[in-house]
Amino acid sequence: MNEVIEITIRSEADAVRYIEQALAGEINEDDSYVIKFDGWPVFSLDVEGERYHSTLTSPMMKALLEYQQMLNRAYTGAAYSRGAKALTEEDRAALELTFKVQEGSSDVAAKLEEMANMFAGKMIEKMTGRELVITVLGIALTLGLYFSCSAYLDHDKATQAERNRHELEMRLVQNSETVAKVMQETNQALVSIIRSTPDANKVTAGNVEFDRAQIVQASMKERESTTPKRIDGEYFIHSIKSTTGKWRIDVSRAGGDEIFKVDLYKGHHGADGITEITSHFISESPIYLHVLARLKDQKVMSASILGTKSTGVQAAERFYASGAQPELDFPSEADE
Repeated sequence: MNEVIEITIRSEADAVRYIEQALAGEINEDDSYVIKFDGWPVFSLDVEGERYHSTLTSPMMKALLEYQQMLNRAYTGAAYSRGAKALTEEDRAALELTFKVQEGSSDVAAKLEEMANMFAGKMIEKMTGRELVITVLGIALTLGLYFSCSAYLDHDKATQAERNRHELEMRLVQNSETVAKVMQETNQALVSIIRSTPDANKVTAGNVEFDRAQIVQASMKERESTTPKRIDGEYFIHSIKSTTGKWRIDVSRAGGDEIFKVDLYKGHHGADGITEITSHFISESPIYLHVLARLKDQKVMSASILGTKSTGVQAAERFYASGAQPELDFPSEADE
Protein backbone atom coordinates (compact mmCIF):
# COMPACT_ATOMS: atom_id res chain seq x y z
CA MET A 1 0.00 0.00 0.00
CA ASN A 2 1.48 3.36 -1.05
CA GLU A 3 1.87 6.04 1.57
CA VAL A 4 0.67 9.62 1.70
CA ILE A 5 3.63 11.52 3.11
CA GLU A 6 3.43 15.10 4.38
CA ILE A 7 6.56 17.24 4.32
CA THR A 8 6.95 20.81 5.56
CA ILE A 9 9.42 23.17 3.89
CA ARG A 10 10.68 26.03 6.06
CA SER A 11 13.89 26.97 4.25
CA GLU A 12 16.02 26.60 1.14
CA ALA A 13 17.98 23.88 2.92
CA ASP A 14 14.80 21.83 3.41
CA ALA A 15 13.88 22.17 -0.26
CA VAL A 16 17.37 21.27 -1.49
CA ARG A 17 17.52 18.22 0.79
CA TYR A 18 14.29 16.73 -0.57
CA ILE A 19 15.21 17.57 -4.19
CA GLU A 20 18.56 15.80 -3.76
CA GLN A 21 16.75 12.75 -2.43
CA ALA A 22 14.36 12.79 -5.40
CA LEU A 23 17.17 13.17 -7.95
CA ALA A 24 19.05 10.29 -6.28
CA GLY A 25 16.02 8.01 -6.62
CA GLU A 26 15.44 7.84 -2.87
CA ILE A 27 11.79 8.94 -3.19
CA ASN A 28 9.24 6.38 -4.32
CA GLU A 29 7.62 7.43 -7.57
CA ASP A 30 4.30 5.91 -6.54
CA ASP A 31 3.99 7.53 -3.12
CA SER A 32 1.79 10.60 -2.72
CA TYR A 33 3.30 13.69 -1.14
CA VAL A 34 1.57 16.63 0.49
CA ILE A 35 4.02 19.54 0.45
CA LYS A 36 3.42 22.46 2.80
CA PHE A 37 5.43 25.67 2.99
CA ASP A 38 5.91 27.51 6.27
CA GLY A 39 7.54 30.97 6.15
CA TRP A 40 9.34 30.25 2.89
CA PRO A 41 9.97 30.96 -0.01
CA VAL A 42 10.63 34.70 0.09
CA PHE A 43 11.51 37.06 -2.76
CA SER A 44 14.45 39.17 -1.56
CA LEU A 45 16.13 42.06 -3.37
CA ASP A 46 18.61 44.62 -2.02
CA VAL A 47 19.86 47.55 -4.12
CA GLU A 48 22.73 49.75 -2.92
CA GLY A 49 23.49 53.14 -4.41
CA GLU A 50 23.08 56.88 -3.99
CA ARG A 51 19.49 56.93 -5.30
CA TYR A 52 18.33 53.86 -3.41
CA HIS A 53 17.34 54.78 0.15
CA SER A 54 13.85 53.66 1.22
CA THR A 55 12.72 54.23 -2.36
CA LEU A 56 11.69 52.36 -5.47
CA THR A 57 12.43 54.15 -8.74
CA SER A 58 9.92 54.01 -11.60
CA PRO A 59 12.07 51.55 -13.62
CA MET A 60 12.34 49.30 -10.56
CA MET A 61 8.57 49.35 -10.03
CA LYS A 62 8.05 48.43 -13.69
CA ALA A 63 10.55 45.56 -13.39
CA LEU A 64 8.86 44.26 -10.23
CA LEU A 65 5.53 44.36 -12.06
CA GLU A 66 7.12 42.23 -14.79
CA TYR A 67 8.19 39.76 -12.09
CA GLN A 68 4.57 39.63 -10.85
CA GLN A 69 3.31 39.00 -14.38
CA MET A 70 5.94 36.29 -14.84
CA LEU A 71 4.78 34.70 -11.58
CA ASN A 72 1.20 34.64 -12.87
CA ARG A 73 2.29 33.02 -16.14
CA ALA A 74 4.50 30.48 -14.37
CA TYR A 75 1.66 29.46 -12.06
CA THR A 76 -1.02 29.12 -14.72
CA GLY A 77 1.34 27.45 -17.17
CA ALA A 78 2.25 24.74 -14.65
CA ALA A 79 -1.05 24.43 -12.79
CA TYR A 80 -3.47 24.78 -15.71
CA SER A 81 -1.22 24.39 -18.80
CA ARG A 82 -2.83 27.64 -19.99
CA GLY A 83 -2.07 31.34 -20.12
CA ALA A 84 -2.50 33.97 -17.42
CA LYS A 85 -6.13 34.55 -18.44
CA ALA A 86 -6.91 31.22 -16.74
CA LEU A 87 -6.36 32.86 -13.34
CA THR A 88 -9.38 32.89 -11.06
CA GLU A 89 -10.03 35.75 -8.64
CA GLU A 90 -8.86 33.45 -5.84
CA ASP A 91 -5.66 32.75 -7.79
CA ARG A 92 -4.98 36.45 -8.34
CA ALA A 93 -5.46 37.25 -4.66
CA ALA A 94 -3.04 34.50 -3.61
CA LEU A 95 -0.44 35.38 -6.25
CA GLU A 96 -0.49 39.14 -5.69
CA LEU A 97 2.77 40.13 -4.04
CA THR A 98 3.23 42.86 -1.46
CA PHE A 99 6.72 44.29 -1.80
CA LYS A 100 7.98 45.71 1.50
CA VAL A 101 10.84 48.23 1.47
CA GLN A 102 13.10 48.41 4.51
CA GLU A 103 13.75 51.89 5.93
CA GLY A 104 17.10 53.38 4.94
CA SER A 105 17.70 51.20 1.88
CA SER A 106 16.06 49.66 -1.16
CA ASP A 107 15.87 46.27 0.52
CA VAL A 108 12.71 44.74 -0.98
CA ALA A 109 11.03 41.54 0.22
CA ALA A 110 7.83 39.69 -0.64
CA LYS A 111 6.46 36.44 0.79
CA LEU A 112 5.74 33.66 -1.71
CA GLU A 113 4.45 31.17 0.87
CA GLU A 114 0.75 31.41 -0.04
CA MET A 115 1.48 31.07 -3.74
CA ALA A 116 3.76 28.06 -3.13
CA ASN A 117 1.13 26.26 -1.03
CA MET A 118 -1.55 26.89 -3.64
CA PHE A 119 0.76 25.66 -6.40
CA ALA A 120 1.70 22.51 -4.44
CA GLY A 121 -1.99 21.73 -4.00
CA LYS A 122 -2.64 22.05 -7.73
CA MET A 123 0.29 19.83 -8.72
CA ILE A 124 -0.86 16.97 -6.44
CA GLU A 125 -3.69 16.49 -8.95
CA LYS A 126 -1.16 15.99 -11.77
CA MET A 127 1.76 13.99 -10.38
CA THR A 128 3.12 11.96 -7.49
CA GLY A 129 6.38 10.98 -5.83
CA ARG A 130 9.69 11.99 -7.33
CA GLU A 131 8.22 14.14 -10.13
CA LEU A 132 6.05 16.11 -7.69
CA VAL A 133 8.92 16.85 -5.31
CA ILE A 134 11.28 17.93 -8.10
CA THR A 135 8.66 20.13 -9.80
CA VAL A 136 7.14 21.86 -6.77
CA LEU A 137 10.36 22.41 -4.84
CA GLY A 138 12.38 23.23 -7.97
CA ILE A 139 9.92 25.99 -8.90
CA ALA A 140 9.83 27.27 -5.30
CA LEU A 141 13.63 27.58 -5.28
CA THR A 142 13.58 29.29 -8.66
CA LEU A 143 10.94 31.89 -7.79
CA GLY A 144 12.70 32.53 -4.47
CA LEU A 145 15.82 33.48 -6.51
CA TYR A 146 17.91 30.60 -5.13
CA PHE A 147 19.77 30.34 -8.46
CA SER A 148 19.59 34.05 -9.41
CA CYS A 149 20.54 34.18 -13.08
CA SER A 150 23.83 32.27 -13.05
CA ALA A 151 24.52 33.29 -16.67
CA TYR A 152 25.77 36.65 -15.37
CA LEU A 153 28.17 35.15 -12.83
CA ASP A 154 31.91 34.65 -13.29
CA HIS A 155 32.12 30.91 -12.79
CA ASP A 156 35.93 31.00 -12.65
CA LYS A 157 35.58 33.05 -9.44
CA ALA A 158 32.46 31.33 -8.12
CA THR A 159 32.40 30.07 -4.56
CA GLN A 160 31.74 26.41 -3.84
CA ALA A 161 28.20 27.31 -2.75
CA GLU A 162 27.59 29.07 -6.10
CA ARG A 163 28.97 26.07 -8.00
CA ASN A 164 26.72 23.73 -6.02
CA ARG A 165 23.67 25.87 -6.83
CA HIS A 166 24.59 25.95 -10.52
CA GLU A 167 25.09 22.17 -10.60
CA LEU A 168 21.68 21.63 -8.97
CA GLU A 169 20.14 24.08 -11.45
CA MET A 170 21.50 22.07 -14.40
CA ARG A 171 20.27 18.78 -12.94
CA LEU A 172 16.79 20.21 -12.47
CA VAL A 173 16.74 21.48 -16.06
CA GLN A 174 17.63 17.99 -17.28
CA ASN A 175 14.91 16.36 -15.17
CA SER A 176 11.95 18.74 -15.53
CA GLU A 177 10.80 20.75 -18.55
CA THR A 178 8.34 22.59 -16.29
CA VAL A 179 11.09 23.75 -13.92
CA ALA A 180 13.35 24.65 -16.87
CA LYS A 181 10.67 26.90 -18.38
CA VAL A 182 10.05 28.71 -15.08
CA MET A 183 13.81 29.16 -14.65
CA GLN A 184 14.04 30.80 -18.06
CA GLU A 185 11.19 33.22 -17.35
CA THR A 186 12.48 34.01 -13.86
CA ASN A 187 15.94 34.78 -15.23
CA GLN A 188 14.43 37.14 -17.81
CA ALA A 189 12.46 38.93 -15.10
CA LEU A 190 15.53 39.16 -12.88
CA VAL A 191 17.66 40.60 -15.67
CA SER A 192 14.98 43.28 -16.15
CA ILE A 193 15.24 44.11 -12.43
CA ILE A 194 19.03 44.41 -12.62
CA ARG A 195 18.78 46.61 -15.71
CA SER A 196 16.33 48.86 -13.87
CA THR A 197 19.16 49.88 -11.50
CA PRO A 198 21.89 51.02 -13.94
CA ASP A 199 23.52 53.41 -11.44
CA ALA A 200 23.48 51.01 -8.46
CA ASN A 201 26.72 49.96 -6.79
CA LYS A 202 25.49 46.47 -5.90
CA VAL A 203 22.35 44.38 -6.31
CA THR A 204 21.71 41.33 -4.15
CA ALA A 205 18.99 39.07 -5.55
CA GLY A 206 18.28 36.03 -3.44
CA ASN A 207 21.62 34.32 -2.89
CA VAL A 208 23.66 36.16 -5.49
CA GLU A 209 25.37 39.54 -5.47
CA PHE A 210 25.79 41.50 -8.69
CA ASP A 211 28.62 44.01 -8.46
CA ARG A 212 28.96 47.24 -10.39
CA ALA A 213 30.70 45.56 -13.35
CA GLN A 214 28.00 42.89 -13.68
CA ILE A 215 25.23 45.52 -13.52
CA VAL A 216 26.94 47.45 -16.32
CA GLN A 217 27.35 44.20 -18.28
CA ALA A 218 23.63 43.48 -18.01
CA SER A 219 22.78 47.01 -19.20
CA MET A 220 25.18 46.73 -22.14
CA LYS A 221 23.63 43.43 -23.23
CA GLU A 222 20.24 45.13 -23.31
CA ARG A 223 21.58 47.80 -25.66
CA GLU A 224 23.15 45.31 -28.05
CA SER A 225 21.23 45.44 -31.32
CA THR A 226 19.62 42.37 -32.77
CA THR A 227 20.73 41.07 -36.14
CA PRO A 228 18.19 40.18 -38.86
CA LYS A 229 18.84 36.82 -40.51
CA ARG A 230 16.99 34.37 -42.72
CA ILE A 231 16.79 30.96 -41.04
CA ASP A 232 14.88 29.02 -43.70
CA GLY A 233 14.67 25.28 -43.23
CA GLU A 234 12.69 22.25 -42.09
CA TYR A 235 10.66 22.87 -38.92
CA PHE A 236 8.36 20.90 -36.65
CA ILE A 237 5.17 22.68 -35.54
CA HIS A 238 4.39 22.30 -31.82
CA SER A 239 1.41 24.63 -31.39
CA ILE A 240 -0.66 27.19 -33.30
CA LYS A 241 -2.50 30.07 -31.61
CA SER A 242 -4.70 32.59 -33.44
CA THR A 243 -4.49 36.20 -32.20
CA THR A 244 -5.64 39.50 -33.69
CA GLY A 245 -3.89 39.94 -37.02
CA LYS A 246 -1.55 36.95 -36.79
CA TRP A 247 -0.97 33.36 -35.81
CA ARG A 248 1.63 32.70 -33.12
CA ILE A 249 3.32 29.38 -33.74
CA ASP A 250 5.78 27.35 -31.63
CA VAL A 251 8.40 25.68 -33.84
CA SER A 252 11.70 23.82 -33.57
CA ARG A 253 14.26 23.08 -36.25
CA ALA A 254 14.26 19.53 -37.55
CA GLY A 255 17.11 17.86 -35.71
CA GLY A 256 17.17 20.53 -33.00
CA ASP A 257 15.72 20.75 -29.49
CA GLU A 258 15.10 24.50 -28.99
CA ILE A 259 11.47 25.57 -29.34
CA PHE A 260 10.79 29.23 -30.15
CA LYS A 261 7.86 31.34 -31.30
CA VAL A 262 7.31 32.69 -34.80
CA ASP A 263 4.55 34.96 -36.08
CA LEU A 264 2.57 34.46 -39.29
CA TYR A 265 0.68 37.63 -40.17
CA LYS A 266 -2.82 37.04 -41.55
CA GLY A 267 -2.79 39.89 -44.07
CA HIS A 268 0.30 38.75 -45.97
CA HIS A 269 0.82 36.47 -48.94
CA GLY A 270 2.60 33.99 -46.64
CA ALA A 271 -0.59 33.52 -44.63
CA ASP A 272 -1.87 31.37 -47.50
CA GLY A 273 0.30 28.66 -46.00
CA ILE A 274 -1.59 28.31 -42.69
CA THR A 275 -3.56 25.33 -44.01
CA GLU A 276 -0.35 23.63 -45.07
CA ILE A 277 1.28 24.44 -41.71
CA THR A 278 -1.73 23.11 -39.82
CA SER A 279 -1.64 19.90 -41.86
CA HIS A 280 1.98 19.28 -40.86
CA PHE A 281 1.13 20.12 -37.24
CA ILE A 282 -1.58 17.44 -37.25
CA SER A 283 0.63 14.85 -38.98
CA GLU A 284 3.65 15.78 -36.78
CA SER A 285 5.82 15.96 -39.90
CA PRO A 286 8.41 18.66 -40.73
CA ILE A 287 7.59 21.51 -43.11
CA TYR A 288 9.96 23.81 -45.01
CA LEU A 289 9.49 27.43 -43.89
CA HIS A 290 10.98 30.73 -45.01
CA VAL A 291 11.69 32.51 -41.70
CA LEU A 292 13.06 35.97 -40.95
CA ALA A 293 14.50 36.18 -37.42
CA ARG A 294 16.21 38.76 -35.27
CA LEU A 295 19.11 37.25 -33.34
CA LYS A 296 21.06 38.38 -30.29
CA ASP A 297 24.09 36.29 -29.30
CA GLN A 298 22.87 33.69 -31.81
CA LYS A 299 19.57 33.35 -29.93
CA VAL A 300 16.25 33.98 -31.69
CA MET A 301 14.65 37.05 -30.10
CA SER A 302 11.77 37.33 -32.57
CA ALA A 303 10.83 35.72 -35.85
CA SER A 304 8.22 35.78 -38.60
CA ILE A 305 7.24 33.25 -41.25
CA LEU A 306 7.54 34.74 -44.72
CA GLY A 307 5.95 31.74 -46.37
CA THR A 308 6.16 28.02 -47.02
CA LYS A 309 8.00 26.46 -49.93
CA SER A 310 4.77 26.37 -51.94
CA THR A 311 3.51 29.90 -51.11
CA GLY A 312 6.81 31.69 -51.58
CA VAL A 313 8.04 34.86 -49.87
CA GLN A 314 7.71 37.76 -52.32
CA ALA A 315 4.75 39.63 -50.81
CA ALA A 316 5.93 39.16 -47.25
CA GLU A 317 9.44 40.30 -48.13
CA ARG A 318 7.99 43.51 -49.61
CA PHE A 319 6.22 44.06 -46.29
CA TYR A 320 9.50 43.90 -44.36
CA ALA A 321 11.33 45.94 -46.98
CA SER A 322 8.88 48.74 -46.19
CA GLY A 323 10.42 48.99 -42.72
CA ALA A 324 8.12 46.76 -40.67
CA GLN A 325 9.76 44.61 -38.00
CA PRO A 326 8.84 41.33 -36.33
CA GLU A 327 7.48 41.90 -32.84
CA LEU A 328 9.73 41.09 -29.90
CA ASP A 329 8.81 37.71 -28.49
CA PHE A 330 8.38 38.52 -24.80
CA PRO A 331 4.71 37.83 -24.06
CA SER A 332 2.77 40.01 -21.68
CA GLU A 333 -0.22 38.83 -19.67
CA ALA A 334 -2.50 40.12 -22.41
CA ASP A 335 -0.75 37.94 -25.00
CA GLU A 336 -1.31 34.76 -23.05
